[in-house]
Amino acid sequence: MNSIENFYHMLPDDKAKIGACVCNEESVHWDFFRNKSIDFELNEPLVFKIKSGQFSGSISDYQINSCGFYIFSPRLRKIIEKFLTNIDSPKWYDSIVLDTDNNKHEYFILNFFKFPDLLDYSMSTFLDKEKKHPIKKRYDIEKINDRFVFGSEFGSSFFVHDSVRKEIKKGCSNIYFYGIHKPGRLC
Repeated sequence: MNSIENFYHMLPDDKAKIGACVCNEESVHWDFFRNKSIDFELNEPLVFKIKSGQFSGSISDYQINSCGFYIFSPRLRKIIEKFLTNIDSPKWYDSIVLDTDNNKHEYFILNFFKFPDLLDYSMSTFLDKEKKHPIKKRYDIEKINDRFVFGSEFGSSFFVHDSVRKEIKKGCSNIYFYGIHKPGRLC
């Protein structure tokens, strides 16, 4: 039986000196895919560049980016696709990440066109009485249902089931996991 303890936050590992990339298109921000239909297509891949300076570093299988998109390498995409369902209307978009030497690397953006409410309101903590602004999110295993991977509407939190996490750890690098209801790495 599935339990909430079988789910993990998945993040680029901040201890691995991964570079943060910025989209070359000034009009592309965190809300780029909002209010678009699942039929939306890109004319060409979105290009991201790892900037030199404070956030410079190497590429990763899960690429940190200024838009908060889920940008995955081909090998991470292959693993995620095995567990992805159509419940949340996912769609992949081509992307390119340029490293600090301007070498092109093929990547993919995973976008969910639906973000169902998966919160357990009785266990979450909110900033307001209307329960519109959670500050400590707790997820409901019944609402998660048949998902093995899912995203968060606000912020770039990405969650995977333990079976997905195990496959990712075998085939990808520079990715950090912590329990869905755990505080994560504090230092």
